Amino acid sequence: MALIGQPRVALNLRLVIFVLGSAVGYVWINYFTHRVWFYQFIALYVGLFGVYGWFVHWVLKPGNVVSVRQIQWLGILLRLIPLWMIPNLSDDFFRFYWDGKLLVNGYNPYLWLPKDFILTPEAAKLGFSQALYEAMNSPTHYTIYPPFNQALFATAPWLYPHSLLGGAVVMRCWIILGEIGLLWLLPKLLQMLGKPPKAMVWYVLNPYIVLELTANLHFEGVMIFMLLLAVYWLVKGGYLHVAPNPQKNRQPNPVYFILSVVAFTLAVNTKLIPLIFLPALFWFLGFKRSLLYYSLVGLLTALLFIFFITPDFIAKFQDSFNLYFQKFEFNASVYYVLRWIGYQTHGYNRIAFFGFVLSIISGLGALAIALYPVRKAVVHQLLHKMLFILTFYYLMATIVHPWYISVIVGLAVFTPYRFPMVWSAMLGLTYYAYSSMPYQENLWLVAVEYAVVLGWLAVELVRHWSARDSLHKL
Repeated sequence: MALIGQPRVALNLRLVIFVLGSAVGYVWINYFTHRVWFYQFIALYVGLFGVYGWFVHWVLKPGNVVSVRQIQWLGILLRLIPLWMIPNLSDDFFRFYWDGKLLVNGYNPYLWLPKDFILTPEAAKLGFSQALYEAMNSPTHYTIYPPFNQALFATAPWLYPHSLLGGAVVMRCWIILGEIGLLWLLPKLLQMLGKPPKAMVWYVLNPYIVLELTANLHFEGVMIFMLLLAVYWLVKGGYLHVAPNPQKNRQPNPVYFILSVVAFTLAVNTKLIPLIFLPALFWFLGFKRSLLYYSLVGLLTALLFIFFITPDFIAKFQDSFNLYFQKFEFNASVYYVLRWIGYQTHGYNRIAFFGFVLSIISGLGALAIALYPVRKAVVHQLLHKMLFILTFYYLMATIVHPWYISVIVGLAVFTPYRFPMVWSAMLGLTYYAYSSMPYQENLWLVAVEYAVVLGWLAVELVRHWSARDSLHKL
């Protein structure tokens, strides 16, 4: 009898160690760590990843008794720990609250610069405090967050017009709901693709995901759910296939096609980045269906933006969008090499030129990956394409904030590639930049980050292609 109970005892012991170790780490890093305290932060970050790596390795062992339901509950538990906090590792929240407060009070957030609005008599009357203004980043730039995201922002000051903590809790609830949606969706989609549902653990318990999305209020958590929901509904409706030779008698269900369009539109209108995946649908939906899909997404997006469009909206939105590629720089890879070359040849930072060139290269490269013919038009290949489209895009980008990689981490769950999980671990090094005033990156740490990530990616690519060649020889 003792032998029968031993696996259950071992299971409970490991669960207790993981939960307690993770809980202590998340409480400490979220409630008692400032982002300028880099060495405290990185020690906790490494500790959280150590516990995560140990637990995931054990969970994925063959014959392990940890269930999908237990993984889901663990994911929810970890995301509830930072519920009652104002983000401590990112100041984006203050801009979210500012935009939402403008919208609630009847102002178009796309038309007002914070530096201008704070000087108006209405600002003080409506509760736009100097403290909120000073806590916000980029007050000299127009907002670029899409309409659905703006609507989510607005719920925070609508419910808590005078409480930043209350506003943070409201926004965090939206993100947690999106993450709970993912906890429900991931095992279903994995099972559809013939993959073990427990592979969701790579995303669900990843400390980077919990910290960057739930704790620090980045709405990629909502966007990833909507994006994968769009893929799920295309599979469910019979428009994307999990096998090379689908049943020919099965008629696609147009209801799921429309549901997918709506989900994809909401993903785009949370964060614009999913637009980069649209060309990849061509090989999988065919010319007519993909054209219809693009048209409907464009139409619904235009309908959401129509509430904000004025004669000068496009110019102001485009101005901020261009600044993203030609003024901002952080945690880049290829661009930093080009920037160094520019200093050697011209004696100054040529970001306007290199940013423009890299944006063209990333766009063309993403399009080439999207349109590269596939042997089997199955959903596995689509998810692979999406993973490498976004990876290439961020390798060419001038700015790669830590939370950007979350989409890649989510997509990697459906593939044999684990370099995004390695990247998520290495992104803790980027917080060194905030340990001094003014903020200053350590380029050696950036080089270490990309050397490890690209090295891991290269090994996985070689292993993948070798395995594929071996299968072809059988």
